[in-house]
Amino acid sequence: CARPEKAVMDAWSPTELLVYLQNLPRALPQADCAWLDGTLGLTGRGNYEILVEWLTIAAGSGYEPAFPRIREVLLRVGRMKYLRPLYSALGATPATRALAREIFAQASKGYHGLSRRVVQGVLDKHPA
Repeated sequence: CARPEKAVMDAWSPTELLVYLQNLPRALPQADCAWLDGTLGLTGRGNYEILVEWLTIAAGSGYEPAFPRIREVLLRVGRMKYLRPLYSALGATPATRALAREIFAQASKGYHGLSRRVVQGVLDKHPA
């Protein structure tokens, strides 16, 4: 991925960072994920717009250092805006499908009924 200088990235507004992340491929090499996370502290972000955009990339990339945070977000948040991209990324990658199903089994009780059905549909598209 394109690696802007840290000084340039440090000057970005949250919106600029979000646009940068939105324009990255959904799956990146591990080295790029580690660089992004280390440089920008993405896994520890509190802004859910940025965090979920990053975690979607991390899930699609199989970037294991972000998996605990993905689990935490999916257990804490019930908004489809955040659930669908994360479960879609986890479900689309054979290496993370079991993780998606495990988290859903634990978290689904806390989701709204419609959210449960939508996420189940996302997971059903990707057989175990």
